[in-house]
Amino acid sequence: MSRIASPVLLWCGVALVLSSLGPVRRPTLRARLQPHLGTGPIEASVPLRRRLAPLSLVIGEHLGRGLRMTEPLERRLRRVHHPLDPGAFRFRQLGQAAASLGIAGALVSVSPVAFHPLVTLALVLGTPAVVFAAHEHLLADLERRQTRQVTRELPTVAEQLGMLLASGRSVGAAIAHLGRRGHGPLAEDLRQVTRRAQQGVDERTALREWADLRPCPGVAHLVGVLTLAGETTDLDRLVEQEADAIRAEAHRELLADLERRSQQVWVPVTVATLLPGSLLLLVPFLDALRLFAGA
Repeated sequence: MSRIASPVLLWCGVALVLSSLGPVRRPTLRARLQPHLGTGPIEASVPLRRRLAPLSLVIGEHLGRGLRMTEPLERRLRRVHHPLDPGAFRFRQLGQAAASLGIAGALVSVSPVAFHPLVTLALVLGTPAVVFAAHEHLLADLERRQTRQVTRELPTVAEQLGMLLASGRSVGAAIAHLGRRGHGPLAEDLRQVTRRAQQGVDERTALREWADLRPCPGVAHLVGVLTLAGETTDLDRLVEQEADAIRAEAHRELLADLERRSQQVWVPVTVATLLPGSLLLLVPFLDALRLFAGA
């Protein structure tokens, strides 16, 4: 038996060694066809994420409507410049929800405490719902933070835009310059406007898309002024005036926010003051009740 097995094992070993050598290894069909194609690399199989992305998108949209998320996911992702597309975002969201469902079920099954069936069902089914809602909350919170940051940065960017227009730059060149030099969500918005213009979209249409995508009154007012390019000769002065108006509005909002914060400070102070006073008033009240009860 060993006389037969030894040559077979030797042949298998030699075949494996020769298959790893470049001059001997026969290229695959995909490798032989690749130089003759002008497209990207050929995928041997479609990844599981791409197969399940459409189904995840449909399921996620129905669940999102249950959470009163009426705005399309694609629009919200574009607003925050998310790196994932809607299908990939829903796939990750539902994947983590399914994983949390399995983890919650495993923990409940091995738990030494015997829960009521309704409590067990609520724990097992409530965990993926919380995970799904957490993704929506994080996306909405990121959108609010970026909108606040855009509101704070917009007066400065509008002033710089006015100076660039006064120096002879066109609206498109000024926006492209500020987008290249800036950082943050506002600079990314400007870069998106430049990309849309480079794709052949009209400059006014690209600006209106920015105003429609970013729910900020200052952006809408600034876009309304920038779309007047070609119709007026003092566009730089109009932009500077709009920058002053945006800064004044931002200053009023800042004062209102400070006023709200100052009022919120008094809430714990009031509670801390009323609680000892209520305890002091409780003592004579209890004595009066005891007196009437004895009488």
